[in-house]
Amino acid sequence: MIVGSMLLAALWLPSLFVLAFGRRRPFAQVVRRTWPLWVLQPIAATALIYLADAAGLTNPAGYVLAICMAIGGGGALVFRYAMRRC
Repeated sequence: MIVGSMLLAALWLPSLFVLAFGRRRPFAQVVRRTWPLWVLQPIAATALIYLADAAGLTNPAGYVLAICMAIGGGGALVFRYAMRRC
């Protein structure tokens, strides 16, 4: 449970930091446009982790953390873009 919480933090904290420190628009307006991202991030991470496992990669802890951090960073970029467009 602790590991799962840490991985969710790696997924969602980058976008929350962008939301907290880059507020040019009201919070509700930005979240209304980008809430599907928070739903899609764990789904995409799960799919990529499954594909990495099926491909036979040998370091599960490494690729799980790398996938979660990459998707979290990508989510932060999407939030930043969405904040500019709102």
